[in-house]
Amino acid sequence: MISVIIPVYNVESYIKQCLASVCSQTYKNIEIICVDDCGGDNSMSIVEKCACQDRRIKIVRHKENKGLGASRNTGIDAAKGQYIFFLDSDDYIAADASGILEKLLRCAKHTASDIVISKTRIFLEDPEDRFLLENKQFLDRYFDFELMERYVASDICAALSKISAVAWGRLFSADFLKQNEIYFINENIVHEDEGFNIKVFSNSPTVSLIGDIGVTYRQRKDSIMAKMTRYSQRRKRKYNTLASLNDAFEYIRARFSKEKAEDIIQSVKFRTPLSWCFDKYINLCGIIRIEITVNFIRIRIFGISVLKLWKKPKISIIVPFYNLTKSPDSENILRRNIEALIFQKYKNIEIIYVCDSLTDDLRRLIESYNDPRIVIYESDQGVSFYALKDLGIERAHGKYITFVGGDDYIGRNMIKRAACKLRREPDILIGDFTAQTKDGVQRKVKTFRERAIEKYGNNIKDIYGSIEYTHNIFFKTFFIHKYNIRYTDNAPSGESNLFNVTAISRTNRVEFYES
Repeated sequence: MISVIIPVYNVESYIKQCLASVCSQTYKNIEIICVDDCGGDNSMSIVEKCACQDRRIKIVRHKENKGLGASRNTGIDAAKGQYIFFLDSDDYIAADASGILEKLLRCAKHTASDIVISKTRIFLEDPEDRFLLENKQFLDRYFDFELMERYVASDICAALSKISAVAWGRLFSADFLKQNEIYFINENIVHEDEGFNIKVFSNSPTVSLIGDIGVTYRQRKDSIMAKMTRYSQRRKRKYNTLASLNDAFEYIRARFSKEKAEDIIQSVKFRTPLSWCFDKYINLCGIIRIEITVNFIRIRIFGISVLKLWKKPKISIIVPFYNLTKSPDSENILRRNIEALIFQKYKNIEIIYVCDSLTDDLRRLIESYNDPRIVIYESDQGVSFYALKDLGIERAHGKYITFVGGDDYIGRNMIKRAACKLRREPDILIGDFTAQTKDGVQRKVKTFRERAIEKYGNNIKDIYGSIEYTHNIFFKTFFIHKYNIRYTDNAPSGESNLFNVTAISRTNRVEFYES
């Protein structure tokens, strides 16, 4: 059975259509839990009349107005179904989606998914309203996703980057929610979904995303969310979102070890679209305004920017250490690699060694440098070189990631030079590198830009064919997670080229620099 939870508050113009759309679903084994949140209009009278006509409609009442999140929590506790589906009372399921609950359930059972997510259609009450039209363009992109079956959301930041932070339009396993004690914040606020989703994805659910339309999301001028999106309400929006996030952070601290909890929380703060919530603004006498964001500190006087200091972005350097233990000179190779990284003039880095096997001597060598920026992850033996790179991507906490081979080394100024270019916030930054032959002869490899122009001319779209390596390429971590760009395990040679092509084809924000 599926429990459909519908909070009801001042929606007398919409609730009948909402209920009718659920009652007409082809899947009949449902209960429709309407939570009366003490509105001041005729909504509940309409619900009561509908309940007389369809016994699957059940009414649960609050004694006072508690808000959307608390109403959904009441519905979760009252639910008897094996699956839970949230639907807001001013939205509905369109007639051409009358089989969506059946499709979601079939997918959940077939894939053993904890969550199955459907697509969203946006309906504008006033198609001529300029604000609603602009907001629709944003929401169309925000709600969109790539279809996936049995995606294990082990990386919370990757999940939050590519799946919208809403609760409706998706089918949840009731056991998954209840056993993990996942509830919405009980405060009467909006943006309660953000914290709820963090709680959900912190538990590494199995997720499937299907292409069928589920909920039709109504955009109306007087809705709570429409009001909160307008400029005059942005401060309140930020307060609500922060309250929801802090509630989620308390949940995470209570359920996980201190180290893991802080790792998740810091990742959410700096590697997801929610980082804007932690920006700070200080106004002095209405004259001076100080903006403190994740990326920079800026001072404005009478609205004019007089000083902008860029914060140094954290850069994750991923070092795949593959088959080097078989080299008789592995200790010297590793020592040179480590020292080239820890003595970088740019200090805000983390150095991630991902290894397929590591002898005790080599591990002691790495640990002997006693540098807190170094972390070591070992994978199962037999995995590919590219699988090690993927592991590094999953473990990276920096704003940007780059790769350095375990048998390579870099100049001490390289990361500093790249960081200067990264201030412009490209999705991808490409530099050059020097190759060294076995006999010690060094030659500077032409830059990717130079080789592309030689091969294809000035058409930047044809640059893909010249990028064979990931040496000295910096990728924005959020961008890589958003589009789920990864290497392929047991891949043939040329997989770096495929990774680069996939990344570049997703963006126009590619820049180059001389390193």
